[in-house]
Amino acid sequence: MAKIKICGLFQEQDVHMVNAACPDYAGFVIDYPRSHRNVSHAQAAHLKSLLDVRIPAVGVFVDASLEAILSLVRTRVIDIVQLHANEDDAYIQQLTALPDVPVLQSCLARGHEDACRPRRSVADFVLPSGGR
Repeated sequence: MAKIKICGLFQEQDVHMVNAACPDYAGFVIDYPRSHRNVSHAQAAHLKSLLDVRIPAVGVFVDASLEAILSLVRTRVIDIVQLHANEDDAYIQQLTALPDVPVLQSCLARGHEDACRPRRSVADFVLPSGGR
């Protein structure tokens, strides 16, 4: 069954619209300044406080420190981790060891070797990616 995630929430009005639409997931791009939808940890926490409790919050990360992600998980700012870089298995395994926190790895296929990568991932789920 397909699921719907509305991603890139960065303003209160975004959260209000998502609450009205009630998708399966809502995403925050956290600490990635190259994105105009980037939010800080504090902004993510504030926006999460406005999010309908029935909608799990996905933290989208690019080259984030493990400590930063763990902090957001422990404070329940995010419910799901989505990775968009070249994290290695050891990094991902530390996240998948967390109870009740699914880890999604986005894989951008640029060639044959990349196309085979999802089968080797230790993440809970692998998402095809069209880029960042």
